[in-house]
Amino acid sequence: MDSEGTYLCLSLIYLQHPLLPY
Repeated sequence: MDSEGTYLCLSLIYLQHPLLPY
């Protein structure tokens, strides 16, 4: 598993939806 890839994916989702309840 690529931790960096996962982090990038999560960051992209966060940028697209910064209003997530997380």
